[in-house]
Amino acid sequence: MKTEKENKFNLDQFCEFPFPDEKKWQEVAEKSLKGKPIESIYTDTYEGIRLKPLYIRSDVEGLSHINDLPGEGSFVRGTNYLNNTHKPWDIAQEITARSAKAFNEAVREDLNRGQTMVHLVVDEATKRGMDPDKANEELVGANGIPVSTLEQLEEALANIDIAKYRLFMQTGISTMPLYASFVAYAKKQRINIQDVEAFIGLDPIGSIASFGKTQIGLKRLYHAMAQLAMYANQNTPNVKTIYVQGEVYHNAGASATEELAYVLATGVEYISEMLERGLDIDQIAKQMYFSFAVGSNVFMEIAKLRAARMLWSKIVKSFGGSKDAQKMYIHVRTSNQTKTIYDPYVNMLRATTEAFAGAVGGANSMHVSPFDEAIRPADTFSRRIARNTQIILQEESYLNQIVDPAGGSWYVESLTDAIAQKAWEIFQDIEKCGGMYEALKAGKVQAVISETAEKKKKNVETRKDRIVGTNMYPNLAEKPLEVREVIEDFKTDVINRIKNKKEQSNEGREKAIEAIRKAIANEEQLIPLFIDAASAGATIGEMISLLSENCKGAEITPLTAYRRSESFEKLRKAAEAYKEQKGEYPKVFFINLGSIPNHKARADFSEGFFAAGGFQAVRNDGYETAEEATKACEQSGIDTVVICGTDEQYEQFVPTIAKALKNSSKDRYIFVAGKLSSEVEKQFVSAGVDEFIHVKSNCYDVLARLQERKGLTI
Repeated sequence: MKTEKENKFNLDQFCEFPFPDEKKWQEVAEKSLKGKPIESIYTDTYEGIRLKPLYIRSDVEGLSHINDLPGEGSFVRGTNYLNNTHKPWDIAQEITARSAKAFNEAVREDLNRGQTMVHLVVDEATKRGMDPDKANEELVGANGIPVSTLEQLEEALANIDIAKYRLFMQTGISTMPLYASFVAYAKKQRINIQDVEAFIGLDPIGSIASFGKTQIGLKRLYHAMAQLAMYANQNTPNVKTIYVQGEVYHNAGASATEELAYVLATGVEYISEMLERGLDIDQIAKQMYFSFAVGSNVFMEIAKLRAARMLWSKIVKSFGGSKDAQKMYIHVRTSNQTKTIYDPYVNMLRATTEAFAGAVGGANSMHVSPFDEAIRPADTFSRRIARNTQIILQEESYLNQIVDPAGGSWYVESLTDAIAQKAWEIFQDIEKCGGMYEALKAGKVQAVISETAEKKKKNVETRKDRIVGTNMYPNLAEKPLEVREVIEDFKTDVINRIKNKKEQSNEGREKAIEAIRKAIANEEQLIPLFIDAASAGATIGEMISLLSENCKGAEITPLTAYRRSESFEKLRKAAEAYKEQKGEYPKVFFINLGSIPNHKARADFSEGFFAAGGFQAVRNDGYETAEEATKACEQSGIDTVVICGTDEQYEQFVPTIAKALKNSSKDRYIFVAGKLSSEVEKQFVSAGVDEFIHVKSNCYDVLARLQERKGLTI
């Protein structure tokens, strides 16, 4: 028999190359950096985490989660022992439509083509608890489907087997009446509600952070949440009713650690409030589910989702929750913030990258944003591409067959721990403020996110953060996507439909409404009464109005969502308006010096720089003399000029050219491409040069000033 030593696997025998030595690697790396220290290629992230160029085994030694198995421990590797290839994460595409009926047609088509979850987002009016006839018109049909009655919910879900397909609803503060309407719908269809799996959750803090104010105060919203959770635990065991959203923070500019920390702080506040109202920790945790946005920093987002499961497990455990209660359900939405109006097909690549991160990070369900999301309502084609992105990740990339694909990577494991540590620090700061709502009321959350957003904004403007097709590699010849005509008549139809319904005499509805009013006064369970009211024809707005009676609403400074490309898109739109008026884009005349190799690098840089603001380059193969360059520029009639060449050529030509051009027209604006010494810059400015552009320039500021000078409206 072989000895234990002989049986031991010797990796060295199977290696064609010797194992690398870290010290030797560092020596070689520093040599290639030509004397710069290895620290010069470390990367500092918005999360305050310093990323190293190389991770080794020692980086993960001692990490608390490193030996956890899938379905065990902290659940960092996922909540299941094995992935079920027959039931991977749900493809939960949001469907944009103008009516419940149109939604139904679209979702049934998509369910037949690979979507696995019905994802219904109600419009802004409904989310805020208002019927169409009482809401500002711009909220009706905005970002979702108008659903104000049981009848409209029936239209949205008609001919869909809700016992087969799980339902995900985004309902704002209208969760209680919409949950009740859903139960009423199931009863009417004679569906066993015990078997239905759905996510119809109330997220008061997320809603208030997004809207800025609600007509229902937080205390009453917590009472509604407690009643929903109690009723659901007893009557709809597979319907979750407590929702925690991270997208509202991400879309306002929060970093990955900030988003995670605010989600955890919100979750803890909900647990505490529900415990005070008589639920136990297992009942509460069972009702909770979470959603995160996933941005373009792939490994950061993978690690964020893994860290979320790990930290949530510890939180629920600290409250005394069972192992099963410690599991976290995560819904993922690819980032709205990263999508662009210009070069929109690149959004397909962005969404694919983000979806990959969501899948590898262990999402339970996912929405992939259509590539035209920032421009227009999605059509059949854009919905198909987004949906098929997930199908390919499951069926062709086999991500549905692997538990924790990133597990064991020294980089990902180290990053997961770093995110968890940083997020926990932010979480503790929120707890010191008295919890998430108090921190929002005090403006602390808004201030932190604003600071991060400002850093991101500056990095976009200076093009340190690159947005392909927008601030880098823009294409002025691009044909924009056609924005389909928006038919606003649907709003009139929706509003009139609700008005007519309310004008009709309905004794059953009046009795149901009065019963709810009495139950609220006596602090009784409301859900059965809401179910009766929905069945009797009461509207969502009417039921929310009852909850808001004799109740002071909540109000804070809201978080403002934005897309990171917006500033440059405004510049491009101003340039397009100029083109429509003048027949051409505003132009920049290029004075390229000498042969092509001498000026090409800086000319290419300058062309892309100005194109980001909608300025068209008028290039040439180069001028050999200052007189030739000056004459060509004057003949062009263009009053914006950039000089491109080598530093040596600049000393010879720039002062002469600048003086001549300024003498012929004081209104001519002269740029020089390149970062030069302060002494040379002063010399050139005295000769007539106005500005210098280079890789460290604030591209947006330069272009905005130039547009203002030329009279373009931003």
